[in-house]
Amino acid sequence: MSPKRERSSDSDEKPSTSGSPKKSPRKERQDWTLEEETKFLTIIDDIVKANLWSMAKEQPEFSGRKHGAVMSHWNAMASLIFVSCPLYQDPQLLLSKVRPKS
Repeated sequence: MSPKRERSSDSDEKPSTSGSPKKSPRKERQDWTLEEETKFLTIIDDIVKANLWSMAKEQPEFSGRKHGAVMSHWNAMASLIFVSCPLYQDPQLLLSKVRPKS
């Protein structure tokens, strides 16, 4: 059974539930710094590298590939993606695309 609602004498106030937890105020949203963006991309790359071989070796198409070959191929592909993409060449441009306009 739900707790009883308490009514105050003021008609403008909403009913409250006894013993209900109060919500904490929202924190202000902060933009990501260039250092945070760089660190984030590094972490994502580390996660991909850590899980790449375990996932690739389960695929029949890659059963003949060795761990080092898979990792080298990922590094080559990632460097092409990050080096050739204009967003990654200019970190400020990248940040302008991921940050909403205020």
